[in-house]
Amino acid sequence: MKELILDNRGVFSVFFMMIISLMILILISDVEIPRDKHGSDIDLQKAIEQAAYAAANGVDTTSQANNTPYVDPVKAHAYFRHFLAKNLLLDDVTLEPLGNSGLKSAPQYELLIVNGNNPYVSKGYFYDSQASEGYVDVDIPITLGIDEDGIDLSGAGYRQTTIKSPSCVTHIKAELKEVIAENGNREAIRWAVGRLVTH
Repeated sequence: MKELILDNRGVFSVFFMMIISLMILILISDVEIPRDKHGSDIDLQKAIEQAAYAAANGVDTTSQANNTPYVDPVKAHAYFRHFLAKNLLLDDVTLEPLGNSGLKSAPQYELLIVNGNNPYVSKGYFYDSQASEGYVDVDIPITLGIDEDGIDLSGAGYRQTTIKSPSCVTHIKAELKEVIAENGNREAIRWAVGRLVTH
């Protein structure tokens, strides 16, 4: 062993292996961290899209029986929360993340149900993660604005969507878990629309 330490070839070999190990670690970090962030963003987007679609399928039974389906706000909210919890691995009641969820804390959300004028359910209804809810006076068609703060009924925001049929519009803010070390805020903001399509 003493000869290996005194031999320049041995020192170079050990030094070379240390450099190679460090380069491999840097390469893995450089590839895995963006891939994980991108993957968790995709998971969040898919989860909110599926939750919005499920909410839009919370159809009022009387309106469906009369062949003019509209979204029941109570059903829509329940379906939205259920699918959000299922897809993001959250507690069904509190929406707090379970052990293997990709979120750090319960997501902040807004859910707007837009029905327009009809004889069965409210024209519009709003829910959020702070337990706020209430009637919203909206007609169809309506152009809604969406930005980092949420859904805007006036159409202001850096994104717009035009609602032409009964729909559920949702906006979510979620803090994502860090992969290796905490290095800043990893807040993701996503939105989706689930439309009730009739033929």
